Amino acid sequence: MQLDDHISSIYFIGDVHAQHTKLEALLTEIDFDDTDPDSECKTAKLVFIGDLIDNKQTNNDQHIITLQRVQSLQKNGHALCLLGNHEFNAIGWASKNENGEFCRPHNEKNTKQHRAFLNAVGEGSAEHNRWIDWFKSLPLFLSFETVNAIHACWDEQAIERLKPYLNADNSLKEVHWVDAFNEQHELFELCEILLKGPERTLPDGEFFIDKTGTKRTQERVKWWQEYQGDKPVVIGHYTLNELPEPLTHKVVCVDYNAAKDDNVLVAYRVDTQLDADNEQLFAAQDRFDYLDKPNFEYDCNISMIELLSRLEKQFSEQQGDVLSEKEKQLQDYISELIWTEWDPVGVNDIEECRDEYYNYESGIYLFSKYAPLELSGYLYILHISYFDSLLDNNKERCGIIARKINRYSSDLGINAN
Repeated sequence: MQLDDHISSIYFIGDVHAQHTKLEALLTEIDFDDTDPDSECKTAKLVFIGDLIDNKQTNNDQHIITLQRVQSLQKNGHALCLLGNHEFNAIGWASKNENGEFCRPHNEKNTKQHRAFLNAVGEGSAEHNRWIDWFKSLPLFLSFETVNAIHACWDEQAIERLKPYLNADNSLKEVHWVDAFNEQHELFELCEILLKGPERTLPDGEFFIDKTGTKRTQERVKWWQEYQGDKPVVIGHYTLNELPEPLTHKVVCVDYNAAKDDNVLVAYRVDTQLDADNEQLFAAQDRFDYLDKPNFEYDCNISMIELLSRLEKQFSEQQGDVLSEKEKQLQDYISELIWTEWDPVGVNDIEECRDEYYNYESGIYLFSKYAPLELSGYLYILHISYFDSLLDNNKERCGIIARKINRYSSDLGINAN
């Protein structure tokens, strides 16, 4: 699918499940405001991965407003939306086959799963039928220049077999909707694979209880572990609960169970100029967006700083108050070296800034004396945490400075390095 030239990124949004409040919070988080032409909407496109509907019945009131919001974004050119298995099931619930029977049985299990949506739209109403028609218009998959997207499983063979049944926009032709729910027709198997994911039958007597309390004798296949397609893929469907991260270097899931009260709605950003062969660049954890996302680099830096602070305190207690002449000589050497050669801020040509690193000289001295092997790491943590330096070769620079200090300290007989 060809995007307009001004689109530089795509935000793939996970299974919303009528969580309108969470959707609005996520759009705010990524600065996507369709009323503000200077927000992310200027250069980004949203792709909803499917499953906009169905939730516990306390969320009846958010179904229609969620659907209206997504449809509005779609009509105004800000978003695309894929067909999820819940929209697919909703179509089957409302459709009848040639025998006059509903394509999706109205049994207790299916009713429980679908009740919140039916209560919201009014089963059989004009509102209900209008949304069913819209669901039918949604594509089963999207293929962009550098990334593919589908609700549950990207299976090349299944997609090729599916294509004769599709309109040009990858939505299912009206005449084939009944076939999609006929277990004797190949279309049934194809939709099951692509929208619900492949499954394997458990050995006789084995079963598990799923999140809805339903007894299952089949389990999902982790197809992504074997996926080696030409393009990376974004999916939803799998109701993950862990910290958002790529499934593999080529497959990302954005369904982190937003239907659950405490779970956030997740998006994943893909650069439209991204080289699909650069797998590591695609499958990057920092491309996930969600409300209150931890700053992992900050957390790591803080923990390292706390550790080093405790070591500094320990070294300071060992050092005592009185310095020998050689120790003073080492301190003077450190002061001059970090000003003239380390200089992470880049101010050593400004004499007024001569005291820029004064507060760090003591720590550098203590590490050079009591933990010389850790000195380069200490300098690097200072470099990235306190000075946030953008200078090149940060690690190499810190290693060189540490080596010079340790050699000088060793020549003075202060450390054993």
